Amino acid sequence: MLRNVLKTHRHHLKHRNIILIRRNSQMSAMDRKVIVRRLDGERKLTLSFKYSSPLITERIFNFNRDQNEDLKTALARINSKIIETTDKKARKMKKKMKTPEPETKVVVDAPKIALMIDGKILNDTETTVSEAFKSGAILKIGEVELQIEVNPPLITKVSLPENIMTGFNVYPKIEIEFSVASDCRCKWYRNTTDSCANWEEIAQTFSYEPINDDIGRFLKVVCTPCSGDTEGPSSTAISVSQVGAGPGQCPFERRHLFTSSPTNGSSFRVVTYNLLADAYANSDYSRTTLFPTCPPYALAMDYRKQLLVKELMGYNADIICLQEVDFKLFKNDLTLAFSTVNIEGHLASKAGGKVAEGLACFYNKDKFRCIRTETVVLKHLVETEGLFSDFLAALEENEQLKNRFMNRTTVLQISILESLIEPGARVCVANTHLYFHPNADHIRLLQSGVCLRYLEQIIAQEVTLGNNKIGVIFCGDFNSTPESGVYQLVTTQFIPTDYERWNSAPDEEVKGLSISHSLGLISACGTPDYTNYCVGFNGCLDYIYSDSQYFDVTEVVPLPSHEEVVQFEALPSLTIPSDHLALICTLDWKKN
Repeated sequence: MLRNVLKTHRHHLKHRNIILIRRNSQMSAMDRKVIVRRLDGERKLTLSFKYSSPLITERIFNFNRDQNEDLKTALARINSKIIETTDKKARKMKKKMKTPEPETKVVVDAPKIALMIDGKILNDTETTVSEAFKSGAILKIGEVELQIEVNPPLITKVSLPENIMTGFNVYPKIEIEFSVASDCRCKWYRNTTDSCANWEEIAQTFSYEPINDDIGRFLKVVCTPCSGDTEGPSSTAISVSQVGAGPGQCPFERRHLFTSSPTNGSSFRVVTYNLLADAYANSDYSRTTLFPTCPPYALAMDYRKQLLVKELMGYNADIICLQEVDFKLFKNDLTLAFSTVNIEGHLASKAGGKVAEGLACFYNKDKFRCIRTETVVLKHLVETEGLFSDFLAALEENEQLKNRFMNRTTVLQISILESLIEPGARVCVANTHLYFHPNADHIRLLQSGVCLRYLEQIIAQEVTLGNNKIGVIFCGDFNSTPESGVYQLVTTQFIPTDYERWNSAPDEEVKGLSISHSLGLISACGTPDYTNYCVGFNGCLDYIYSDSQYFDVTEVVPLPSHEEVVQFEALPSLTIPSDHLALICTLDWKKN
């Protein structure tokens, strides 16, 4: 009968006046599934499966059903939807037929539908949807049997970056349920057009680094979500633009020569880096005034993020502290790329949430276990914690000073990491980005004092809990040169009441306050000439302060040469993606 139907269709039904539509049983193994999505606490579940017939192309049928609904009602709805869809197709085909016979009829064969568990057809009046649609059950439509899978890994969305360049890894942006993106199996293809045909397979890896032969071609990725031995349906994404030429070798690639291998034993590599948030680079003022030497396309985050990801991945770091991290960059790019090398991270947003950027701390799960992480707002600590009563008293003496300090959104991100290599050892990783204004050294001095005192409290709490071996690493963009009060406080442990920088803004002088701390911190990377190089300013603003009681500095990765930094006059540039430079060092636990 099926052969006759197809033959009749090929000849435009000249010799018959009835169209019979039946289910096509030729489906791939992956297509023979009903995907059930059921979440805890939700009243409804969703069903999805593929269906085709001799006269219509394959399509996906989706249903949203109440879990307490009886099976009979649900199957009736599936049946009616299939009939409705095929009937519409058949009627359209009839209109296109070149036949003079007005009495031609369209007859749709209704497939018999049932649901089976262990070979037995369920009583559809006494069974609920929730009881019936379980993994291992079979939905039978005519002669076709579809295996039911509940909550298999499912890609809800996949896409590729708009800007793709040779020499820089492309990662598919994957939104996934019941698995993680890095567990997907991916195949990459290229083509001179973005059409459906003639795609050439080029790689079977999660990410792909385009080569010169890819220039001018489109890329396609087919991602199959996996969770253990279970696979979900594949999803495809095609690039919206062709592969372009990259900028060539970047200065950070020469730094990678020092970090080509992961650290050995108990040593660990630390990076701190201000990434230059898109919020501060994507404006006319930024393009014309702050960063006029950088071409607009190279200032765009879609370009810079490719350099940033490649740079950071190449450092093979174990602890990474980042500042000015865009929320989207953290979620869609950094977290995804780092997950492929077993690195996990946490994001800390600034107080108020007016700007979608903040701090991020990543750590190597092969070397550390995260005990806890917290983010504290500095002004809130001073307002609410008795530990800072002397700070609050000093602020209360000057309303203008108090307003300026309290209007800041600065936060301190803290991560307590337990070493998986050094027995009984923990690291307290602190990350911050202090206030930037040139005449605000006194504000930054207050902020750093709050940070250090809070860290002392954290260490004391850990010791009380029996964790006696815990060292501090304090990273960030401190917006302070080595001549500043911040550097003096961190490294000498004391700032007196008559310190000259308390008066960096005469109308906001801090009076009667001295600050001290007991943390033995040193600048692990020293005091280079600059870590920030812009039009009109350059200076050392970024630091990795390490606890000299617990850590030895075993290696410091050299900064790019001055010639590389000023190749395009200032930063950022075509080959350096931020106005700051990353600091990188290797630390090891002291043997005593």
